[in-house]
Amino acid sequence: MDPTVPLVIPEVNPEAAFTHQGLIASPNCSTTQMVQSLKPLHDAGRVRRVIVSTYQATSGAGVGGQRELVDASRAALDGADFTPETFSHSIAFNLIPQIGSHKHAGYTSEEMKMVFETRKILGDESIQVCPTCVRVPVSNCHSESILVETERKITVEEARELFAATPGLKVIDDVASGKYPMPKDCDGDDDTYIGRIREDLSCENGLAFWCVSDNLRKGAATNAVQIAELLVRNGARPTHWLKLTVAYDGAAYAGWQWQPSEPTVQGVLQDAWRSITHEEPCFTASGRTDAGVHAEGQVVGVETTSTIEPRRLLRGLNALLPDDVVIRAVEPAPTGFHATHDALRKTYRYQILSGPVPPLFDRKHVWHWRAGQLDAERMGQGGAYLVGRHDFASLESTGSERSSTVRTITDLTVTARPADGGERIDITVTGDGFLYNMVRTIAGTLVEVGRGAKPPEWVAEVLASRDRGRAGQTAPPQGLFLVRVEYA
Repeated sequence: MDPTVPLVIPEVNPEAAFTHQGLIASPNCSTTQMVQSLKPLHDAGRVRRVIVSTYQATSGAGVGGQRELVDASRAALDGADFTPETFSHSIAFNLIPQIGSHKHAGYTSEEMKMVFETRKILGDESIQVCPTCVRVPVSNCHSESILVETERKITVEEARELFAATPGLKVIDDVASGKYPMPKDCDGDDDTYIGRIREDLSCENGLAFWCVSDNLRKGAATNAVQIAELLVRNGARPTHWLKLTVAYDGAAYAGWQWQPSEPTVQGVLQDAWRSITHEEPCFTASGRTDAGVHAEGQVVGVETTSTIEPRRLLRGLNALLPDDVVIRAVEPAPTGFHATHDALRKTYRYQILSGPVPPLFDRKHVWHWRAGQLDAERMGQGGAYLVGRHDFASLESTGSERSSTVRTITDLTVTARPADGGERIDITVTGDGFLYNMVRTIAGTLVEVGRGAKPPEWVAEVLASRDRGRAGQTAPPQGLFLVRVEYA
């Protein structure tokens, strides 16, 4: 899931279409019809859990899938051999309980799409989704058996009324008379059909129902056309850019960048933004701090249609954010402002407590060095070799996708002051950009000098070697702070 690209079903989250930065995505066909049906239930009683089994038509695999259904069926009826090409097994008179490649914990890529897309479209990462996607020998229209658990109990009668009142949904539900949606009846229709609505006998707040939709129309082409119509009908809403300065204690977070199953700073900020502006934000950040890393001046850029004044937005966001994340400023930014690409200089500080007494209140904000005293003056002498424009390949951890390892450090200082029976040593570095774990590796390298294991000039040798194995260790994350980011 790319957080900068809105995923839109016009009947469900039309506002998301206006947060785009040039791209709008239409969801997976199996997700579209399910989320359409979940939306009124979520609004009325908040969906907590979904168990869905899909019965997906061969048209979902394109023209090749359609042809293979016909050819495989003909071969089976004639008793002839048949070698499937589009599907992994013969689809004739058969069900294939795998759509897509193996992705995670036994789930396929198609199934994980349904998990992540559902949460994104409904704007609720807490929704639990357990999908099983099955290819069936039906030419067109996907069917789904859906079990939903809601926070507030929704009766069958209420659910039927909610479905019937929702644009894009039609209810056919009279099992006694044999009336319910079937693929042959929904083919060529733009609506999504609901039937077999009943209480889930295994769950107090559960509902079960059947859902059928034309996957080529609402599941694909119709939804795309409806998105375009939405944009044309509402016109291009005026947008402007804002610059947010954010401080956070990173101890409880798996870094800045949003992750589907871990708490992140971007995640809590997105939640607060949605609550206030009712927009799906597309944030850019000056840097992706790692798990446990802190910030005093992370800069975040966002394009918005919101007319809320910056000072009110500041107060509102801070009221909703957890105590360990604070918005320090909300300011107008130039058109097209990009917090990453427009940054000129960044300053980081790495904090070390050198001494025998473990830190108590700062234990998540310093690297406690207890293996002897560190000489801050020698560390500063070693750091001086890093100032200037150099190839910093030897100070970069693996896993980076940077095309160049050349960077410019304009300033590097090492200061010391008494603290907790020892010394607090701060390494402050300013540069035009930093490689992955570069500042933490600088700290680990200067510690080698500070403890007397290496002379200051050894830092120059490490730099010249372009060999990560020659440098010191990567210092732990809790001592690192993003201090400030400078722009033109």
